[in-house]
Amino acid sequence: MIEIKHVKNENELKQCIKIRHILFVVGMNVPQSIEVDQYDCINDICDHFLIKYKNDNVGTIRCLKINDSIIKLQRFGFYKEYRHLGFGSETLRYIESYYKKQGYQHFILDAQVKAYQFYIKNGYQKISDEFMEAGIKHIKMEKMLK
Repeated sequence: MIEIKHVKNENELKQCIKIRHILFVVGMNVPQSIEVDQYDCINDICDHFLIKYKNDNVGTIRCLKINDSIIKLQRFGFYKEYRHLGFGSETLRYIESYYKKQGYQHFILDAQVKAYQFYIKNGYQKISDEFMEAGIKHIKMEKMLK
């Protein structure tokens, strides 16, 4: 079982950014200058979550509050050895439940095309054609909770 920790301090945020650096900057050649942005701080607009397994940091997700009903999932990923273990789906269920309790019902994201089937399996729908972001093909997706 994983632990999904709502980031509350700078040290935890640094751990999230470290994971993202390894996943996106090193692993996918995303420029550091666009990987870290104005939302990488502790505030009321954006929440960060650190995902742990057996006390090891294994993944992260960032959730941007677009308005009173929409959350945009961003910067979601796990170290390679922790993929395909069900942690991603478990994290999505947790995040959706966490925000549903706060009144959010609409989740959006820009999925990498190579990973969009994962989101389809978790109830998300494609809502755009493919587009390029950070040199990687993406597709916009959404999910409405009942």
